[in-house]
Amino acid sequence: MKLRTIMDIEKFMKVAIEEAEMSVAEGNKPIGAVIVDLETKEILSKGHNMQVTEHDPTAHGEIVAIRKACKQKESTYLPNVALFTTTEPCTMCISAILKSKIPQLYFGISNKKLIDNGFRLIPFNNSKLVGNSSYTINIHGGVLEQECLEQRLRLK
Repeated sequence: MKLRTIMDIEKFMKVAIEEAEMSVAEGNKPIGAVIVDLETKEILSKGHNMQVTEHDPTAHGEIVAIRKACKQKESTYLPNVALFTTTEPCTMCISAILKSKIPQLYFGISNKKLIDNGFRLIPFNNSKLVGNSSYTINIHGGVLEQECLEQRLRLK
């Protein structure tokens, strides 16, 4: 099952954007994530970057949200959810998304666009990793892209 309307998709991305604001308020980078149950359309978990506050280089927003959702479901797999994140997931996060069997991914701004806008980031391309996986994931980029970019530029 997929989210059907642009309004649903944008609504959940706006929640991820709010999470990114909370991340910065705590002293972390502005990245937020939300996991939504595809059947009920309810939010299972929220997460934001916590690398600085948790002294944990793996505490990316997506990983935080996945950990919370897995705990709530008492499972390592999340086959009936969608993950929304303000920034294209890095290779570590896309690996966790694949390992947890999340079928739908929506992100705001791509890594390439951030680099093109002056961010000093490590370039990556997840398409090969996703393409070689035995699990299929539908990836939708550019959701509220301008809002996500403006937030990153403002909170740099």
